Amino acid sequence: MAWTKKRKDIVLSIGFFLLVFLPNIFYFINYTMLEFRLFLNNVVLLCIVLACWRIPQIGKGFGALLLALFTLNNGLTIMSFLLYKESFNVTLAYNFLTTNKSEAVEALLTFKTTIVLMLLYYAFLLYAIHRVAQFKIKTKYLLLLAVVLLIYPIGFKSYHFYQKDKALTGESMGWMAKYNMLTNTPLYNVASFYEANRFIKELAEVKKQHKVYPPFTVEDTDLETIIVVLGESVRKDVMEVYGGTLQTTPLLMKRLPNVLIYDQAVAPSSFTNTALTFMLAKVIPVEKKDFKLEALNDNIIGLANSTKQWETYWLSNQDEIGIYENLYSIITKDAKHREHTKEKSYDEVVLPMLEQVLQDSHKKRLVFIHLKGSHMKVSERYPETFDRFQVDERPLINAYYNSILYTDYVVDEIIKKVEHQKSLVLYVADHGQTERKDKFVHGFTKKGLDVPFVIWHSDAVAAEYKKNGRVTQPISTTNIYTIVSDLLGVRGLEPKEANTELKALSPSFNVVKYEEVEQD
Repeated sequence: MAWTKKRKDIVLSIGFFLLVFLPNIFYFINYTMLEFRLFLNNVVLLCIVLACWRIPQIGKGFGALLLALFTLNNGLTIMSFLLYKESFNVTLAYNFLTTNKSEAVEALLTFKTTIVLMLLYYAFLLYAIHRVAQFKIKTKYLLLLAVVLLIYPIGFKSYHFYQKDKALTGESMGWMAKYNMLTNTPLYNVASFYEANRFIKELAEVKKQHKVYPPFTVEDTDLETIIVVLGESVRKDVMEVYGGTLQTTPLLMKRLPNVLIYDQAVAPSSFTNTALTFMLAKVIPVEKKDFKLEALNDNIIGLANSTKQWETYWLSNQDEIGIYENLYSIITKDAKHREHTKEKSYDEVVLPMLEQVLQDSHKKRLVFIHLKGSHMKVSERYPETFDRFQVDERPLINAYYNSILYTDYVVDEIIKKVEHQKSLVLYVADHGQTERKDKFVHGFTKKGLDVPFVIWHSDAVAAEYKKNGRVTQPISTTNIYTIVSDLLGVRGLEPKEANTELKALSPSFNVVKYEEVEQD
């Protein structure tokens, strides 16, 4: 009988060991990233939880909280690997902090299966820790092991970062030292949230500043209205105008005599925040140490205001961020007229906004229209009348095709409102999409960076703007700043770097050339 109980205890111990270190096993099998640091972090947390479990009254509650944080911490990392093939990082933490209520709900619904699995994993951990806590292991030994592991190597590494940061900055405890110390704790993803929050605070201070331009001239381009339509999460190869097999852009196809198409447009990031920032500001992707938030104050909207001729507008079906700010809000704050939707709406909600803009007294208008496009949850991005494609066994893929069809309709309605003026409409997506199993998602791949970019012109514009056909040379959408500034007639300022190498910023804030990015 005693042997049977002992054997059960051994089996339970092995099972618990495998359960707790499942994240490490996952990293090793899928990404050969079994880091000894992560293993030690998990051991430390396990020892602390087991010690807490034996403390009367509050011990189990605190232990359960630590296990929940452990599950969430590793869950974030695993989800990041599966979706983006990147470890959880500052960019993703920033997007978490700057999301709004509706986007948060959509994300939860999109990843509901993953969330259920995380909850089940947490339940198994609770049961296992309860059983293992019954073993006769003295609490003081558990805490002693945790302390030893915290001191070596976690403590030594933290002290190294502390000394290095102090030598570089003169600060006794700089933000980089704090960040690196946090990465060497059992809840290592807290470091990414710490840095993202620091970034948000810095962002709020930069927003108070304004760019003062050196003297420049403004040539009259004889244009009345320039509209830049910013699409969302558009995979270029599903568009008929880019060779897609389905008729997803029938209205744009009818306007081809008035349309210039860029065949190889490349986004500077696979996330909206950074992609739009590099498109609209006079900056291109640079290494993290070289990136200055202040540089974003030199942006195309601020430049248009400085001409004293162009009125600026930002119309958006993207929700405004509440307590936090998004990165490109540094740029949108410069628009003299801003309007965001107040509730969940289809993209055609921007049409009456535009109608009102076109009725004001200004003779020259630069209008940015930010669409919801094909952003998750994609099945809610179009009315029922656009539910036309049922060509794939995967429902979310069909929904994606339908969302592109609906965007084609919205862009065409925008064009209709200005086609009798001296006007241009630029349509460009923030980033592309990567195929993952049964849906399209954000991903730092070539398809995740390939984007549509077209320019439509009215028949009333001057001959030099009546360009059509296809541009086959690669172009980074960071050149939107330059293209629009030329259309505004701005002359005499130092030009923005052309980004001919098609540099893009990865989710981990590394600069990568497009040719080096992996295929979808």
